[in-house]
Amino acid sequence: MTDSLTGLAQRAQPTPVDLAAIDRRHPDHEDTLHLLGTTVAETAAGVTGVHHLGGLAARTLDRARRQVLGSSSAPGVNVAREDGTTVIDLDIVVEYPHAVSDVIDATRIQVSRAAAQIVTGPVVVDITVTDVHGPFDRDPAILDAIDTAGDKARDLKDRAVDKAGDLKDQAAGVVATASDKADELSERAADGIDDLKDRAGDLAATASDKADELKKQAADAVGDLTEQAGDVAEQAKTRSGELREDAADATERAGDAVSDFAARAIDKVADFQERAQTKVDEAAAEVDAPDSALGRQVDELEDHAESKLDELGAVAEEKLDELDRAADHGDAAKTRPVAGEDS
Repeated sequence: MTDSLTGLAQRAQPTPVDLAAIDRRHPDHEDTLHLLGTTVAETAAGVTGVHHLGGLAARTLDRARRQVLGSSSAPGVNVAREDGTTVIDLDIVVEYPHAVSDVIDATRIQVSRAAAQIVTGPVVVDITVTDVHGPFDRDPAILDAIDTAGDKARDLKDRAVDKAGDLKDQAAGVVATASDKADELSERAADGIDDLKDRAGDLAATASDKADELKKQAADAVGDLTEQAGDVAEQAKTRSGELREDAADATERAGDAVSDFAARAIDKVADFQERAQTKVDEAAAEVDAPDSALGRQVDELEDHAESKLDELGAVAEEKLDELDRAADHGDAAKTRPVAGEDS
């Protein structure tokens, strides 16, 4: 649908206001006049040929109110009750090339219809055209967009400041936690060092005691070995004396045995010689007889006697050699030094 004068897209004409819908979009505590002002502003803004509501001063004041108080009224709309009559004052800017009178009449009719659904009694609508918006005029919508962007920027700034404060608090908490952790680790390290020092001292004392004990054991062992060596030396001396005495006794017994054997050998030789001489004398008497068999026996006896004498001499020599060897062995044992004995 286009406008017959401009050929531009025509705004949809407002229909009777749905009060239930308006109630849902506004707070419960909103009074009737404020609700009426909002409804009038929405209705007038929708009339064909109305570019926007309020003049430059009204819109500037509304932006200042929104920035300072954080709330806004409908710019260019003023609603009041006077003696039971509802008076609505509207400031509008007409869009070129619409006829100003036609826009005023259409706006008055639409606003009156909307107000009649909210309030009872007579309604007076006064409309003031503050300006006509042409093709080269700045669009207030741009100003509103700039204001909205500024509001968003300020909101983002406030949120960034709050976030920075939160991050600062968190960083301070982390720093405090790290500091506490560092102090705790430092204390634990100091305790560990002290514990190690104590253990090192205990180990050093234990090692010293162990060294003293080993020294004492070594000294005792040396003393025991020295005492045992003395005992061994004393036993060696005693044994050496006993061996000397045994050797002397053996030598004496060997000498006695040699003397006894020699005496017995001499006695046997002498007895044998005596017996032999007797036999010889007896045989000589018989030998004198010629062709006597006794003579032959005498010769045999003489041969036998010489053989026996030779055997006895050999046995005597062997016995003497044994006795000499026994005597030499006794002398060697007597003169040999014994281990451990003082020279």
